[in-house]
Amino acid sequence: MTLELRAVKTEEEWQAMHDIRRRVLFAPGRQPDGIEYDPNHPDDRVEENVPHLLMLDGEPIGTARLDLKGDRAVVRLVAVLPEHQRNGYGDLMDQMLTEKAWELGVKQMRVNAAPDAVGFYEKTGWHKESWDPEELVGIASNSVQMVKTP
Repeated sequence: MTLELRAVKTEEEWQAMHDIRRRVLFAPGRQPDGIEYDPNHPDDRVEENVPHLLMLDGEPIGTARLDLKGDRAVVRLVAVLPEHQRNGYGDLMDQMLTEKAWELGVKQMRVNAAPDAVGFYEKTGWHKESWDPEELVGIASNSVQMVKTP
């Protein structure tokens, strides 16, 4: 088994990322009415925002975006395909993303966690802490803000 976290670069990788997001994060009933997935959202193309794919034996099974903001980073749009959930891949993706952030000099990671994901984040070293209440709108409106430090 080969597991790799890689920055999204090719059109095929972009499509795989969008497919995972649509299937997991924007599945019917998952978002408030009126919120639809935008594969052309400009935040994905900001230089400091780096979308990643988690690859299992060359196949994309998860995604997360790391938004770099000086010595802080925000983890966004985290998803693992349903058939790969509860197998430890989310933990491994979190670990790899965290290591990458620390290597880049990040001193604090932040996330707007879905309420049903808080336990996962706590298990992987995150703790509840409000870091920007103005972020809690749109798809993040019901989220719980959490942080992780080295």
